[in-house]
Amino acid sequence: MQPAQHTALNLAEIITAIGSFLPRSSIVACLQLNSSFHSLLAPFIYNHLKLFSRRNVAKLPTTQTLVRYAHLVHDLSINSFVSLAYLTAGYRNLRSISFSSHKGNQAAQLGTDDEILDALLQLLQDNPGLKGWTLDDPWPQIPAVVWKAVAESTTELDVLCLYNTIVSDEARPWFLKACRKTRQLVLQNVTIQGSESSNNFTGHTDTPSFSPQSVQFNNVSGLPMLDQLEFLSRCLHLQDVFWEPVSHDIRQQLQQATEQEVMSMREEIRRFFQRTTWPRLKYVTLRKYGDYSDSSLASILMIEILNHILESIQAGRLEQLVCMGSVLGTAGLRSLSRQFSNLSILTARGCAAISSPVVQQLLESCPQLTTIDVTELHIRDIRRGGPWVCTRMVVLHLSFNLWLEKDDVGWRDFACSPLADTDQDELETTRFIQDQHCVFDQLSRLTALEYLDVQVFPLRFNGVARSGGSDMLHYGELDFRTSHGLEMLSTLKKLRCLNFSGTFQRLQREDVEMMVAQWPLLYCLSGRLTSDEGLDTSLGGYLDEHDIERGLLE
Repeated sequence: MQPAQHTALNLAEIITAIGSFLPRSSIVACLQLNSSFHSLLAPFIYNHLKLFSRRNVAKLPTTQTLVRYAHLVHDLSINSFVSLAYLTAGYRNLRSISFSSHKGNQAAQLGTDDEILDALLQLLQDNPGLKGWTLDDPWPQIPAVVWKAVAESTTELDVLCLYNTIVSDEARPWFLKACRKTRQLVLQNVTIQGSESSNNFTGHTDTPSFSPQSVQFNNVSGLPMLDQLEFLSRCLHLQDVFWEPVSHDIRQQLQQATEQEVMSMREEIRRFFQRTTWPRLKYVTLRKYGDYSDSSLASILMIEILNHILESIQAGRLEQLVCMGSVLGTAGLRSLSRQFSNLSILTARGCAAISSPVVQQLLESCPQLTTIDVTELHIRDIRRGGPWVCTRMVVLHLSFNLWLEKDDVGWRDFACSPLADTDQDELETTRFIQDQHCVFDQLSRLTALEYLDVQVFPLRFNGVARSGGSDMLHYGELDFRTSHGLEMLSTLKKLRCLNFSGTFQRLQREDVEMMVAQWPLLYCLSGRLTSDEGLDTSLGGYLDEHDIERGLLE
């Protein structure tokens, strides 16, 4: 009796579903089986087409192949070269174009500048459904006629991204029109030529709002800070903002500004925020250009801007705040406290306002926290505070400060009376282990933790710098030995990476074995394991046997 023929592979839906799980090489092999497989699986190869430098000619499709499958291409990306043949293959269904050629790669350019620009213009005209336009250091530079086509080709863009790009004075109005109609706008290292006022950016229009829901202004030259702020104030549907208000050229302007000009600028900032609401804003990244003192004009403006932004967000709406450096003031800190219920990501290393008591308050008050990167948490604040409630924490970057200071209970002036005998050493070591247990007890609650970075605090002992001493003294850093409570962290079953960079531990074989046993997903251990070079090599070999990477960070 002949077995019944299985007909599942005759169903197009089954073939397509299987193809979605196959690697590219397997799909290519399947294309050659029969015409049915070929027609069903070819879109997986050509829907998202990435063409890289001509130095990799063997991996580029031939022109004939590209012409044959051009109708399948939805997302076209040409990187590090430009070729007239690849631009004129006959695309009709493009949704996005990503174009980077770089002036330094002109030797790889096939076609004159005018031919390339004509081909780009034709490409835009042939694909009226285009929703994405990305440029990265394009050459030849994109002229006004192409920007006009981008601005007028569709009623709304999904994505407009520019990196390392110059927009000419002639192209400026069309470029700015395109900015106003896109949902996601990214301008990074962009120079906008021309000296006209912000009316060019916001447009001579009574339109109450612009389309962007996500905006990134990172080192944008030729567009004053108030012009950028005016634009943002019109984005009433804004959900995500990444902003560098004080870019290089704006910082230079501030250095030459008069006191009256500065006061006028601050009044303008307040005026914009008084009439601005972002009911959907959830993600805020504020970046400062270069280093400057907290008392500088640039720093003062950054503090005011972030304070106003946080005040403009509805309570409990903010999910992510990134503000590296000292750009958060007292008013902003009060506004941040209104967001504790929903705050998920906080990156504020070096932000003076996020002091140790604030860090403890965050850990005990933000149940949704998954990532935190801040400067310091002192043992006194851990002891005074409550239990940490952020049990969803995945990434923790934090320097634990276990040094007692003058007003702390148990502090002694070891500068005048150094540890000179065994009893004093034992007393101080006992206190240190108790404090460490307090830290480990809080860490043990973070059962979802995958990355733990406990960077060392500067070497000092009760305010006194130390360069050596008893082996029993640990200079205020966490000690990951079994004798010091390592087993308390056995609850961290999802831990994948432990980083004690800038320090060295005093680990023995039993300590490393416990780490491997109680953290089954551990793949990376960064930092010095021990001061004994021979033992360190032996422990490193043991970690290699268990496929755990070593990161030797000083």
